[in-house]
Amino acid sequence: MPMDIFTLDEYKNFLNYLKDNNFLVINFKDLHNTFNSYENLPSKIVVLRHDIHVRDIDNAYNMIDLEQKIFKKNVATYFVQWNFEGSTEYEKNYEKNNQGKYYDFIQYCIKKNIDVQPHISLYCSSFKNLYNFDNNNICFCKDNIKINFLDNNNLLKDTINEQSYNIDVPMICIECDHDNEYLYSEIETLSDDIVSYLTKYKKDWDKEFNKAYLFSCHGDGLLLTKTLNPNFFASKKNIETIIANANTTNIYLGKNSIYKLKYKSDNSCNKEQILEQIYNNDNVYQLLIHPYIWSKK
Repeated sequence: MPMDIFTLDEYKNFLNYLKDNNFLVINFKDLHNTFNSYENLPSKIVVLRHDIHVRDIDNAYNMIDLEQKIFKKNVATYFVQWNFEGSTEYEKNYEKNNQGKYYDFIQYCIKKNIDVQPHISLYCSSFKNLYNFDNNNICFCKDNIKINFLDNNNLLKDTINEQSYNIDVPMICIECDHDNEYLYSEIETLSDDIVSYLTKYKKDWDKEFNKAYLFSCHGDGLLLTKTLNPNFFASKKNIETIIANANTTNIYLGKNSIYKLKYKSDNSCNKEQILEQIYNNDNVYQLLIHPYIWSKK
């Protein structure tokens, strides 16, 4: 199925549907400035976000224009894949060659007073630094297990953004069981490397643009991602104190979070499924829209 499956007019129709049905459409920055928790939220609210890769940039400008025309203000947070490390040398070079497009888009958002934040792969830098782009060097990924960082496994079913790939493999809760010293040590090595990467990344972003208070996690498809859900990894305290993740189960998503938002997305690229999801069911949710998917002519 092609990734451009919707038209911009269909996005316009959806935004008008939200407006006509009295949904509050809001970006993350305004969410924090207006509401302290789920108890203060209106009965109909959409926290709107866009993840921006190179292919999304052209239509992202169009979406900004539409959102401002319909709501008369900036209602979405744009997460931009600036300085993306890449999971291979080829991908890294491709992204490097397109840095100018990212830079111009971020500056455009800042000029328009649009909430713009980084879109980051949590693992790509470590995949190079620790494992030299080779899955065979990741010992704990060889045992066909999944590793959880939370005591409540029900959280795995509490958000559509599972990135689980294979839900039948054994689950290890690393924060519940420290008996496996080798596994725990390996995960801590990875965690330390990610902390170093995020600390530098945030410093570079803050210097170049504005203050980064939030990032969205890029689903890079790495074996690491399949073993360690990056959204749960990013909810660890030593990482979340650096910068929060838009999909954190501590702040935004799931029944144990501050805002208790449901999660909806066009990730599936299944038109019928996406329409069913965004036009029905829950009225308090976070919505991820990739502009390229809505760029069909």
